[in-house]
Amino acid sequence: MDAAGTTDDAGASIFLVNRSVSDASTVTIDVAALGSLGSLSIVEAVCVWGDDIHAPTALDDQERVGLRTLDAASLVDGTLTATLPPVSWAALRLARQPLPLVESGARAPVSKPVAEHCCR
Repeated sequence: MDAAGTTDDAGASIFLVNRSVSDASTVTIDVAALGSLGSLSIVEAVCVWGDDIHAPTALDDQERVGLRTLDAASLVDGTLTATLPPVSWAALRLARQPLPLVESGARAPVSKPVAEHCCR
């Protein structure tokens, strides 16, 4: 698992990569040190992955690989835990005020906060 993170006045963004081709991977991150940002919650957790790691997105099946909500993420008592499927990339946004997540398992829109942090 590879990880990177950044903070701003509103919260923090965490980026994770699971490079294993066969195993899900769980990471635990102590975010309690971000206490100066106030009480944080997960406002967005998205992941890019597909059931078949060799399957490309094709014109006739554009939903095969794509951005989905990451249901296996939690923040409890200053500890962020996330489990990523094999060969996947995830972005999590922690902020002071919770925002609604899309329904479980649904394709997620790329939100402005994550897009701003990963595309600079």
